[in-house]
Amino acid sequence: MLLIKKIYTATSTNAHYLTDENARRTIESGLDRLIISIDGTTQEVYEQYRVGGQLNKVIEGARNIVKWKKN
Repeated sequence: MLLIKKIYTATSTNAHYLTDENARRTIESGLDRLIISIDGTTQEVYEQYRVGGQLNKVIEGARNIVKWKKN
């Protein structure tokens, strides 16, 4: 007898490393919920929270996730 249990999976990310390929793999993984933390709306504010981080990479990562989710 095969017993199947549904497990809800969720994680959060700052989306810095959500390249197109990583975004595709994330969507295809079956993850139920992905929380993306955007810690500022300008590069200057973002850097206060994520030293060395690039806001444009975060925005690009979020766009990649949305693109693959729509596909």
